[in-house]
Amino acid sequence: MAFKVSNETKVGALAAISITILVLGYNYLAGKDSLWSSGKTYYAHFENLNGLSKSNPIIFKGYKIGQVSEIEFNDESKDFLVELDIQKEVKINEGSIAKISDADLFGSKAIEMTIIKSAKEAPDGSTIKGASEASMLESLGTTLGPIATRIDSLVAALNKTITSEDMVGTIRNLELTSRNLISVSSKLDQVVAENQVQLNTIFKNVASITDNLSKNNAVISSVLRNTDSITSNIRKLKLQETLNEANKAIASFNSTLKQINEGNGTLSLLLKDPKLYNNLEKVAKDLDKLILDINAYPKRYFSIGSGKKADKERDKDIKNETYKP
Repeated sequence: MAFKVSNETKVGALAAISITILVLGYNYLAGKDSLWSSGKTYYAHFENLNGLSKSNPIIFKGYKIGQVSEIEFNDESKDFLVELDIQKEVKINEGSIAKISDADLFGSKAIEMTIIKSAKEAPDGSTIKGASEASMLESLGTTLGPIATRIDSLVAALNKTITSEDMVGTIRNLELTSRNLISVSSKLDQVVAENQVQLNTIFKNVASITDNLSKNNAVISSVLRNTDSITSNIRKLKLQETLNEANKAIASFNSTLKQINEGNGTLSLLLKDPKLYNNLEKVAKDLDKLILDINAYPKRYFSIGSGKKADKERDKDIKNETYKP
């Protein structure tokens, strides 16, 4: 005889299955690591949750070891009691710290466990120390605060500098200089336009000179070679030795002049002693007269011939002519 299930039983069974699936799905979506077994429970007090909420993960060295199961506000102590659901295989030692921190850059929170190495494990249901750290935005604000202050000071200083009279004068001078440059450029364009024909002629002449130089390259090279040859011949003339000899002669002449100036030698006496010079001049005049007299009357000074006849002629010549030296 076949067993017949009533429609009411089918509906009840379907409802029970649906409720079970709903509970399991909720637990899964809430972050439960194990759907069938519970872990160990610990408690921590926090003065500020900083956005922490139920089902936020509990992390140890980047690994999820549990989640926040409950959060209650204590009206007497004015803080929050947070229930921590930890996996049963994780050993939480006494002295460990539960710290609220940022889970990501979007502001999601998590509890980061700092487990103290100790031989004694904290019993299930005990309270561990809670702590909070500044959020990323708060830390960023703390870091950027002084920088923003400095930027404000810099902007204020720049504004003050830009609006100062010196800067305004400088800007005006730059504007005036810019206008002058524009005016000069315009006048230069006008001059070029007015003298376009002459400039074209100059450019043609320059091109012609360049072309001639190119055509006479061989001649220029020959001239340069001749110049090198002349330079080489000059080097062979021992010009340096000649200059050295000239320097020696000049040095000797300078030495002679120095001796004359210092009064050494006859030439110096002639230059500096007028009495000696006058005596020499008188001797020269007397000598000149003597030479003239010898030329005029040689018989007075020389015997031409020998014997008594020659002596008589010389005596006669002396008597007839009066000698006045």
